[in-house]
Amino acid sequence: MAEEVEQAAGQNNTKRLYEITRILSGRKNTNLCRPIKNKNDSVITGNAEQRSRWVEHFDEILNRPPPTTTLNITPASEQLLVNTNPPTKAEIIKAIKSLNSGKAAGPDGIPAEALKVDPTSALEMLHPLLQKTWEQELSPTIFLIVIDWIMRRTTFNSNTGVQWTFDRQLEDLDFAGDTSLLSHK
Repeated sequence: MAEEVEQAAGQNNTKRLYEITRILSGRKNTNLCRPIKNKNDSVITGNAEQRSRWVEHFDEILNRPPPTTTLNITPASEQLLVNTNPPTKAEIIKAIKSLNSGKAAGPDGIPAEALKVDPTSALEMLHPLLQKTWEQELSPTIFLIVIDWIMRRTTFNSNTGVQWTFDRQLEDLDFAGDTSLLSHK
């Protein structure tokens, strides 16, 4: 188990680290087989019976015959005006300011607070990226990969996170916030 922890830490796999911590602390729910009911309202507790009931359930839900009547949907009377221009600097600043604080960072690893501290600097970094993404019609996933790469490069071998004690530093700011709230109770 210790080797798994070291491997997960080396790969920055916090999900696996927390999972192992829950297992070791005894708080991990090992009973993944929760009771469900069959069609007669009898409780099914066995894994095999539950699986077959789920197969039966989804077979009934997903394998229905198509509807016999067709919907009569009339076309829109007028075209909707949708802005298809690239985002302006004013729109980006407005979006940055409207981000919710106190939430976990998204896949890019950037918490909203980091962008809201200095919206002008955030704008100067994001606007060229968004422009290039828009011009080359790249997917948002590519944009997130680029942001993730930038974050990893800029925080490599640097002190990020919250200094918890003299010799300990918490890297996951969402977990650090929860821990600090609990410590002040």
